[in-house]
Amino acid sequence: MSKLIIHKTAQEYLYLNHSFLMENELANNLTLGVTLSLENKNIENPDHRFISVVNRNGKTEAVSVNISPRMMISGNPNSKNAIKLISDYFNNTGFPITSIIGEKGLPEMFAKNFFKNKTSGRDLIVHQLTKTNDLKLSSGRLEPANEIDLPKLAEFRYGFDIDTFGYSRSDKNKLYSETEVNIKKKNLFVWKDNREIVSMAVIMRNTQNIAIIGRVYTPKDLRGKGYGTSIVHSLSNEILKRGLPVCALFTDKLNLTSTKVYYNVGYRPVMEFTDVYF
Repeated sequence: MSKLIIHKTAQEYLYLNHSFLMENELANNLTLGVTLSLENKNIENPDHRFISVVNRNGKTEAVSVNISPRMMISGNPNSKNAIKLISDYFNNTGFPITSIIGEKGLPEMFAKNFFKNKTSGRDLIVHQLTKTNDLKLSSGRLEPANEIDLPKLAEFRYGFDIDTFGYSRSDKNKLYSETEVNIKKKNLFVWKDNREIVSMAVIMRNTQNIAIIGRVYTPKDLRGKGYGTSIVHSLSNEILKRGLPVCALFTDKLNLTSTKVYYNVGYRPVMEFTDVYF
């Protein structure tokens, strides 16, 4: 019989599940990488939920992480009963969930038993790279973002949401603060051409062997000049130079333009994720 465990802290969750999560590091990049990125993993936060489901032998079958109403889940195709236990927990507690993301099939299992109805969803492709292709890049260069550029980059961040979702999931003040944090953590990079910022990209999270790139954005009036290709290519090389063997990123399955750009850089599709909204 499977057992559901509510962990008091992120560190407790990682202690139990690290081996399970490392078995498929890329598939578990969210439930592992986001948790690893938390600054203090030993403090109990009532707004967070770290959940494991283990079998009678104590082996992990599925996990979920909530550090916001956006839920992350990991498991395998045989995790149906374990994921039902997780959905039952959230059905009974009413803990706020606006969406769930995970490897294809898992969010669907959760949604089938969740009391809220699905309102929309996205199919995502996860691409990985271990070596960049030789490309002629656009004029300009990669630089870490600077705090002096915060107002402009906060607008880029807003533009990314509009491009991706058709609306912003957060108000501009929250996006401004989020951008400021990424600059201070040195996770936000820009492509500058003639001293002007023309594109941005973020190292979203790291696991032991993988860095995930995201929020790649070039304003519409600057597109078609190769800036997006250049920043992803250069940032990928920067990550590899730092010693991580794998870079990865997500694309919307319907966005064939992005898929082509990243393929040219050297990324190859390896798995699919589903993003379900309630």
